[in-house]
Amino acid sequence: RPDQHRWNVVDDEPSSVLESASRGRSTRPGHTRHEENIERVRGLALVAADLGVPMSALALRWCLRRSEISSCIVGATRSAQLLENVAAVDFAWDDSIEAKVDAILA
Repeated sequence: RPDQHRWNVVDDEPSSVLESASRGRSTRPGHTRHEENIERVRGLALVAADLGVPMSALALRWCLRRSEISSCIVGATRSAQLLENVAAVDFAWDDSIEAKVDAILA
């Protein structure tokens, strides 16, 4: 529909939503990619909580850990979100964090 964003599935027929979801098969029996991604997000949330940082800061710091990336384009609708994003550069990324995140994303 022209008035509906292409990622909005709220008004779609249930069968088309299920058909789209079924294309995302998992390599783990009984799991979909969606379920695996939810598990990953939960794991990353625990890492962020252990570090005492918001998930957005963990995600941005993950991007900025690479020397060839000098900046990330972020979006914020509130000043508090912008401050959270800026906080991403305030915590040190070390090998132990890298190992935890790599294990979750593997």
